[in-house]
Formats: sequence, C-alpha cells, structure tokens
Amino acid sequence: MVIRLRYADFKTITRQVTLTEASTAQVIQLLNKALSQEQRPVRLIGVRASNLTGKERQLGMFDPDPELVSGEKRKHLDMAIDQIRRKYGSAAIKTGKTYIASLFGEILNSK
Repeated sequence: MVIRLRYADFKTITRQVTLTEASTAQVIQLLNKALSQEQRPVRLIGVRASNLTGKERQLGMFDPDPELVSGEKRKHLDMAIDQIRRKYGSAAIKTGKTYIASLFGEILNSK
C-alpha cells in the first residue's frame, strides 16, 4: 500500500508498507503517522494498492474494528457528509455503488 500526501504548498510525501493481507486498519495507521509528522493543511491524499494476489474479496468501506468506527466517529463522519451535501448538493459525495448506478442511469436515459 502506498500513501501520498500533498500539502497546500504542493510539497508531496510518499509512504509505503507491504501487507500480507488487506487491512484498512494498517493503512489508517500509516496515514495517521504520515499526517502527524507535519501538521499543516493537506490538499490531496492518495492511496494506491499494487501487487494484489490471493483470494479476492471486497473490503468494507469501514474497517470492522469497532474502535476505528466507533459510534462517535461514525456520527462525525455522517455529520461531515451532511455538511458537504448541504453546501454542494446531494451529488457532491457518493459511495461507489451510488455513483455507478447514477452513471448507468445517465447512459440509459441518453438513448
């Protein structure tokens, strides 16, 4: 997994870790460590996975670890999503599933 952070002044740092199994928790730890090194505004966060092998499975959007997605954190996430939607409209932030469904809808309606 590779994490790339680009700061407001366009300075970019990259951090990577090799995982034996896909883990949202390890990626979050890597991201937190990178963010804590320089506490300043970030304009881009990139996450890349490569050399994927083994049994395929879909990871959840949120790690099942209850400590990472506690009720309080989930509440803050939902509030942030609501703020974005109020400010920029309901289409401003979507899940991948919703986005794909809207693309298929546009394709079907254009015919």
